[in-house]
Amino acid sequence: MDDLRTYIEALAASLHLSGNMAATLTNILLVTIALALATASFYLCHKLVVPLVMRITKKTDIKWDDIIFNDRTMRAACKIVPAIVIWKLIPHIFVSHPTITEALVRLTLAY
Repeated sequence: MDDLRTYIEALAASLHLSGNMAATLTNILLVTIALALATASFYLCHKLVVPLVMRITKKTDIKWDDIIFNDRTMRAACKIVPAIVIWKLIPHIFVSHPTITEALVRLTLAY
């Protein structure tokens, strides 16, 4: 993520943007990328992991895995995956804003 930040900052500098405008553009693009990755992780979990786990649990003779890994539980677990992605990316996005980073990390953990 740091390499991506450097690339975006260089791109903003090549567009002759001021320091404040370049930092704002960098943060907006990094937030957009993080949201896209979180959305992609949700759909990947929803469309790939859930059906795979459902198929595996239906083939076993054990009953407890059918109860724990039912469709409703797996779909609820998929809602946690984007929050984990955002939680891991927030410190890399708002490097120069520790207060914002701390607040967003706490909100993500609360979710």
